[in-house]
Amino acid sequence: MGWLLVAVVVFLWFLTLGALYLQGRYRYSRRSRAVLIAEAPVALGVSYGLSRWLFPGWEGAVRTLVAVALSLPVYLGMAIFTVEAWRRRLQRHLDLAILRLEAEESRCEEALQALEAQARAALRARAAPEAGAEEAPSRPLPAASAREPSLPRRPDEHRWLETVEEWERKGGQARVRSLRVLEWREELAGMSLARLGEEERRLEALLPEAGDRREQVEVRLALVRLALAERRRAEAPAETQRAEAPAERRRSTEAPAGPPLAAGPDGRRAPEPPAPETLRSKRAELERLRAELAEWRRRREEFLSRRIPLE
Repeated sequence: MGWLLVAVVVFLWFLTLGALYLQGRYRYSRRSRAVLIAEAPVALGVSYGLSRWLFPGWEGAVRTLVAVALSLPVYLGMAIFTVEAWRRRLQRHLDLAILRLEAEESRCEEALQALEAQARAALRARAAPEAGAEEAPSRPLPAASAREPSLPRRPDEHRWLETVEEWERKGGQARVRSLRVLEWREELAGMSLARLGEEERRLEALLPEAGDRREQVEVRLALVRLALAERRRAEAPAETQRAEAPAERRRSTEAPAGPPLAAGPDGRRAPEPPAPETLRSKRAELERLRAELAEWRRRREEFLSRRIPLE
């Protein structure tokens, strides 16, 4: 008898939980109530069939009592299945919107990663010729080139480079900071010498009041000063350029030419870096999608957190 009492207690406990779930989770309309009432005779018929299959020797009032007892969990199961299907139908537009935004977010992330990979490849391709140019003095040169003026980097330029590299590695966001530096380099490359000077003075005036953005201002100022130094080295006096031109032509005929500056390590043309506006617009699009996705998820959570009207 002990196991029978335990079984009855567990049975009643599950019935109570099911009834509380149906009562507290949903708010019923006239239509939903009619659907649930219509399921009651169906549950009773299923329970009567189960009683005949489980207890074939029982007849009369005993079979009726067993059928009624079985109809309670059968009806709860059918009712819970019905209201859950109803809820999913009401929730479907939220789920579809979230699935659509998740797919768009995934495509946007892939496109942004492709642009970032293209930017890194272009940066590596641009750095390779510069590294080769720095190694060039180690090769034997004609006597004429030994007399050409050398323009090594000043200690200030090395200090500015260290400022930029330390900021790129800082904070566990190396990829984001590297792309920011790449955008700034692309922007500064399009400025004239006078515009670079104005930018340097503007950043110097902004630096004491930068506050939390002081590091970014310092890095941008270092990049501006590096760009100014490189531009001034490139704009050598015309006489020096004319004197160097014949010797350069002789070296080009005597020495084998290396790969072009725009070529990669395998000699093929390196990919062009994406425009900074393209990267910024793609990041803005990704942020917009994430914000919209968060809003739809909030709506779904709000829908599921209250009593759901079955209408």
